[in-house]
Amino acid sequence: MNNTSQVALGQLGSALTTASAVTPPAGKTIVAITILAASQNVTAISEDTSLFPSLSALPVPEGVTIYGRYSNILTSSANGAIYYFG
Repeated sequence: MNNTSQVALGQLGSALTTASAVTPPAGKTIVAITILAASQNVTAISEDTSLFPSLSALPVPEGVTIYGRYSNILTSSANGAIYYFG
């Protein structure tokens, strides 16, 4: 079975952040961010700003998932989001 589409959506793992800043493991990128805590401000560095904009202290409500390809993420508190790797 071809799992290419699943890799793009986080089949390579996920992490609940224990700090407000997250950098993906070597060879991976952050492909989705699901916000768990209310009123999180998200700053994210895009791998390609022509496809996905970088985010600068964007207020994101609880329960929202942001998709893209990000190399570095910062939320306003620890345990505020789950990060999916691709």
